[in-house]
This record gives sequence, C-alpha cells and structure tokens, in this order.
Amino acid sequence: MALMNETTKGFGLLGIQAPGDTGEGRTVQIEESIQQFLETVSSDFSVNFPALYLVIDNPSSSEPSIEILGSIKESGHSPLIEKNEILKAIEGEKLPLIKQFSSSSDSKVFVHGIKFGGDGALLFCCEALGDSEKDSLGLQELFEKKSGTLLDRLLILQQEFLIESLKAKLETAEEVLFESNIEIEDALDSQSPSEVDSRQENIAGITTSSPVMKRLLQQMIRVSSSHLNILLKGETGTGKAFLARAFHESSPQSGQPFETLGCGSLSTTLAEGELFGWKKGAFSGAEEDRAGIFERSSGGTVFLDEVGELPLEIQKKLLRVLQEGVVRPVGGTELVPVDCRIIASTCEDLPTTVLKGSFREDLFYRLSGFNLEIPPLRERKEDVSLLVASFLAELEEEHGFSKRFSNSAWEELNSCTWPGNIQQLKNVVQQTYLTCERRMIPRKKVLEVFESAQADKLLGDNFEDNSGELVMRVPRAEGFNEIVSEVERLVILTAMKQHRGNKSRVTKQLKIPRQTLYNKIERFKIIEAEYQ
Repeated sequence: MALMNETTKGFGLLGIQAPGDTGEGRTVQIEESIQQFLETVSSDFSVNFPALYLVIDNPSSSEPSIEILGSIKESGHSPLIEKNEILKAIEGEKLPLIKQFSSSSDSKVFVHGIKFGGDGALLFCCEALGDSEKDSLGLQELFEKKSGTLLDRLLILQQEFLIESLKAKLETAEEVLFESNIEIEDALDSQSPSEVDSRQENIAGITTSSPVMKRLLQQMIRVSSSHLNILLKGETGTGKAFLARAFHESSPQSGQPFETLGCGSLSTTLAEGELFGWKKGAFSGAEEDRAGIFERSSGGTVFLDEVGELPLEIQKKLLRVLQEGVVRPVGGTELVPVDCRIIASTCEDLPTTVLKGSFREDLFYRLSGFNLEIPPLRERKEDVSLLVASFLAELEEEHGFSKRFSNSAWEELNSCTWPGNIQQLKNVVQQTYLTCERRMIPRKKVLEVFESAQADKLLGDNFEDNSGELVMRVPRAEGFNEIVSEVERLVILTAMKQHRGNKSRVTKQLKIPRQTLYNKIERFKIIEAEYQ
C-alpha cells in the first residue's frame, strides 16, 4: 500500500486553523468522537490503517482538497492511503459512496463516503485483511450510524469558527476606526439598544422582557392593594430600592409619603433617632423637636434598606412599632400613633441570621408578610439592553450628547455575568460614556473599565483582599495534596468566572501558559456551567 508521508490532522478545510477561546471544547469533542469510532473499527474488524478524511471541492484547482481528520497510528506513524488513489477511486462517483478497490500495493481498500455541506464529503478508508464482504457490510453499517453525529458536530464547529472570525474582523475594523478618529453615522444610527422587543411589557411602570421579572411584578401588583408588610430579598445591586418605590407607587398609599432609611451604616443612637425622632434637649445638639421616619411617613410607606444590619436593641423597638402602631421619640414621654406600610430589604439569608441570634425571629415574621425574591441580573439577561438604553438616555439628558455601543461592545456587555448586578452595569455604562471621546463606544473601552475595576485581583465569594493579603476559603480537605488541589481549583475557577470563560485573559492574569490552563481545567473537571 502506498502511504502519504506527511499528513497533518486538523480542520483547516473548515476554515479552522487552531482552536480558539470559543471553539476548543467542540474541537476536543469531535476529535474524541473520531478517535472512538476508529478504535471501534480497529478492534471489531480485521482492517489496517482506518482513517477519516474530509474532501472539499477546490475552485482554484482541478482536483478537490483532502485532509485527514483522524487515523489509528502504528509504530509512531500514520500509514494512510495515497491521496491520488483516493481521488481516483471517488472520481465520478455519487454520494453516498460505498466502494472497494485495489491500491498500488494490491491491497484491498474500503472507501465509504457521505455528503458534507454543499461541496464536500466525509470519507472513511481502511485496508481489508479478512472477509471482505462481511467486513464491508459491517463497516458500512457502523459508518452510517456514526457519521450523522460527526457531520453535525463538524458543521456546528465550522459555523462557530466562521462567526468568531467575523467577530474578530469586526473588532479589528472598530479598533482601526476608533484609533483613526473616524465616525460611521449610518452604523451608529442603525444599532440602538432601545430596539422594540416583542417580549417587552410595562408592569407597574417597569419595562421588562424577562419572564422571571414579569412574574415578580405581577405578584407585586396583586399584593400592592393589601396591607401586608413586604420583604424584598436579593443580591446587592439588584434594584431593591427601585422596586420598593414602584411598589409604593402602585399601592393605595401612592399619594402619601415614601421614606427610605439605609440601615447598614447606622449606629444604635443614630438609628433610634432616625426611626423614632427626638425631642428638643434629648441629647447634645438636639436643639429642636424632629419627627422620625415613621411619623413623617404616616399614611404612606417606609422602606428599610438592608434591615438585617439593624442593631438588636433597635430591632426590639421596631417590633413595638409593628405590633402597636406607636413610636416614642428619643427624650419623649408620650407615644405618637403612626400608620404606615413597611417594605424591608435584605441581601442576607435572614432565617440563618435568626438561627445565629443576630436577628429577632419575631421581627422577621412581622416584616415578611409577603416575600419577593428579586433575581440577579445574570438570570434576567433579556433586560440588559433595556437597562443600558435607560442609562444612556439619562446620560444624554444630563450631558447633552448621545452615544452608542459598537456591536462587539454589546457582545461584551451581554456576555458578562454581572456579579454586581444592575449597579455594576450602570457604573460600566457611565464610565465608558464619560471616558470615550467618540459617539460609538468600542469594545476596547468596555474592557478597559472591566480591567481597571478588577485591577488584576481575583474576585469572588471565596476571596478577600485583607490589607494586601489574599484570604481564601476552600473546602475542608485531609491531606496536603488534597488541600493544594482545592486551592488550585478555586483559583482557576474564580479566574474563569471573573473573565467569563475567556482563557486568554485568565492565562494573562494568572501568568501561566495556555496549555497549563487546559490541563488544570481537565484535571479538576471544571465545566462550562460552573463559570458561565
């Protein structure tokens, strides 16, 4: 059998020269599928040199291009059928193709082919050793069974890399335009974050495209007419204060006062005065009577932001307000009747703080007449464009000129998991708007803001920057090697989360070779669902 001396396994005919940040996972999957197929052939049939080829018509040549996708190696070599022999065997044949022919070494060769795309074929070739007819039928059945999956994966991979290639060219063009100080008005006007989305609904004055937000707002409308106290639960930056205001506006108390008190930074003395008011002379500096937030909001709504931060002493007095509807100002002797609805918010797990003794159980039940869980921004990605449009409109009104994000900048905004939620998104929009001198904000500016915020530090729930020391929380492990492995896995996973799976940025931050990163990901079984 004549052999091809040098054949490189790859996906060059698909326009894929090397795996990139997006497609290397699928490339590995395809290579594994191909290898499993060839190993099955080698073990179950009497054949030599099983191999898979991709054949694509070449407009610039009289003969098609051919590339090997995989083969079974022996003694460090890949004995393959001569390219000319394959092309001669399939010349003029129609697909699907099942054919036997004799090679230049008088060996019997099987060629099974199936159509790929519009101008190509996936070919399986091998040299027969045993019962040619029996093996031919068995190989035909196996190839037809497995080829469909391989073809699907190859086509998906090809399209993914084409898309990535186009994105890269677009980003390059944007960079050139940005560096050359060139505006493209038509492109600017055609891509607007405020495009009408058929999924948009306005509920209680809030526009959303997110199904989970629609359900929450519909619950809010149903409860707003009641007299129940409301507990809003959600991560920092999810817009709890904004929703509390919307809740008030959709309630019967909408024409009455709405007062907000942030509980997170109040000392016991200050919290008591803000909540219940004081009488003249109650303490140094109390030169006149002052009504507390409950008295000022009587008939309306009080919003207690981060209520879990209130000192225990104040919690006891707050409970009395909820139970009896009266307050006693600091330094006063008379009780003042109040009637207001309370909306409280927390980013903590209050039942857990109750068990720890840092929050009163009776107060918890009084506040949680109805609980609403506000989803983080990563669970309502449909609303990112709406929020960006709103922030840009506010900035345009304030500064007098409009700006828009480029297509690749939009890709970056949409791919972020936004651990800081809406507040983080707003900060990014504001910073890019103010620092970009052009009307079209490129991806480069978005990345600069991300990188300056991260400052090359590992960010995550399990990391704490304590005066220059990195404090890590890892799962308990027994031996030295297990502890080291847990630390390594946490570092890799946190960096992957921080950079939204972009391996180039991860390797740059951690200062490790790209192959080392791939090896660690495989070793620690880190899957995409953990960091996306």
